[in-house]
Amino acid sequence: MTRPEELDARGRRLRAALAAVLVHADAPELRLVRRWLDNWSGVRLVVAGAALLLTFTTAAPALPATRRTCLPVSERAGRDVGCWLLASEPLGIVSEPTVYWHLHTYPNRAAADLAKGPRGTVIEALGKTWVMTIAEAGWRPASGERIAVIGPLIVKPGERYTALYAEGISNVGDVTPVHRHPGPEAWYTAAGEMCVETPAGRVVGRAGDTTIIPAGEPITILATGTEQRRSVWLVLHESAFSWTAPAPDWTPKGLCRK
Repeated sequence: MTRPEELDARGRRLRAALAAVLVHADAPELRLVRRWLDNWSGVRLVVAGAALLLTFTTAAPALPATRRTCLPVSERAGRDVGCWLLASEPLGIVSEPTVYWHLHTYPNRAAADLAKGPRGTVIEALGKTWVMTIAEAGWRPASGERIAVIGPLIVKPGERYTALYAEGISNVGDVTPVHRHPGPEAWYTAAGEMCVETPAGRVVGRAGDTTIIPAGEPITILATGTEQRRSVWLVLHESAFSWTAPAPDWTPKGLCRK
């Protein structure tokens, strides 16, 4: 039979573990739980701990919207919703002041590999096989279905650039941290809706739309509308810098929530 002092020790450990999970929680309900943890200990906490965890598991849809950050696609582990980094393609020195992002789809990987040209990258995203290409406005591949041509993307002639391609799948209400990029960012929205807020205002992108944000502009992105937002996106960044950075010098006004 477990002695009272052992139960008390288990209670302290459980309280510490739960507090660690909730330390960054801001919802009023979770702040109440943190106060509850401060006042309970010992045998009562051991008995109630499992019930508490079950409650928050089943109540998950009522929690605040997820703040999306991006992970390498190798860490996807079968998950659908999220921001997944698919490929990082060094382009070398870009001599033109503007370039365009060309998006084409192919029936399979072999056809895409065959069609890929200079500054082209084959990726798998949103259930399709794509060739993403950075080129001039009038460039065309020998084959493939053209989905979009996005530009002009303004860059610094003579600088080395890298094309970072990613897939974004967000539930309504998901929001990104405030951030910026050392190069233009662009999206093709395949489904759903997103709202991008910058110091200049807000831009809404719906299914079939393309969106461009200039280099260095602080932004935050909110999945809006009534259905899951699905998109592919590009950050064409200077190779000497990381593709993204926080933007603590700007506070959004919440324009996308109005």
